Amino acid sequence: MAGRYLAGLTQRPFADVPELDFVSKRPRPDEIDLIAHVNRQVLVGEAKSIDHIGEKVRNRQEAAAKFIRVAKFLHADQIVLVSSGVDPWNPTSVETLADAVERANWNFGPAPLIRLITGIGSDTVRDLDVLGQPWKEARI
Repeated sequence: MAGRYLAGLTQRPFADVPELDFVSKRPRPDEIDLIAHVNRQVLVGEAKSIDHIGEKVRNRQEAAAKFIRVAKFLHADQIVLVSSGVDPWNPTSVETLADAVERANWNFGPAPLIRLITGIGSDTVRDLDVLGQPWKEARI
């Protein structure tokens, strides 16, 4: 559903890969729900039916660290949190991710932007930036 939504926002070629595991020397692979190339940008993200990336601080920090590792590897332009739920993303999840992005060393260019999409698959999709403002491509 997330890929279909993102593809509908562009006239350019679109490609996405759902659920990909990045294997490294870490004990567990970094599983990413969404990788897409849209409007000449690389997006990595998580697709959930809930409004958070972890209930506990440690879980949120681990999820944020995973997004950072994969975003660095792919030179991502955006980290996207997508939910089929209509509630906004939990502020603690957003803050944890934003802090991790800010603290990370982005050798390849600027830090990726954080994008928050809720209500995916419904008539009430909200596509926002980390400050709660409408995402620019969603206004088209």
